[in-house]
Amino acid sequence: MDETETTPAQADMPDVTAEVVNLERSGANVIRANQVNISQGGANQVFATDVRVEQGGIAVADGDSLHVENGGVAVARTNSLTIKDGSALFATAQRASLTNASAAIVVARHVVATDSRATILLTGQVNGTVTTLMVTRQVAVFGLLAGLGIGMVLTAGRLFRRG
Repeated sequence: MDETETTPAQADMPDVTAEVVNLERSGANVIRANQVNISQGGANQVFATDVRVEQGGIAVADGDSLHVENGGVAVARTNSLTIKDGSALFATAQRASLTNASAAIVVARHVVATDSRATILLTGQVNGTVTTLMVTRQVAVFGLLAGLGIGMVLTAGRLFRRG
């Protein structure tokens, strides 16, 4: 069986605009709605007030509230983020709730976490258990040291070119 026969191309995925969008075992390219529910499906971009994903995924989600369970999101920009048994690549939120979740980068004012992992966590307040590679202070120091290191390399390169 040829895999390309069963995988829909991006051109085959529709753009959807509605008050409420329910996707079940299907996909969409761009969704603009007040409320979006995705179950065992996915979307490239979602712009909505309230987004709920169960066993699905979204490439870019932008809205007021995003709830992901047993799924994932690549980029999330939201006020309230909830991830349970799922993952995010990059997320910005006012409040984030992570339960048995993993994320590469999370930027939030307040994080409530239970048995979760984040590579980089930038937050004002954390409640719960989250394992991180770097937290806010470490990211600031890392950024400062990386900037100084790059500056020194560029300065040394200029000095050697002149000589």
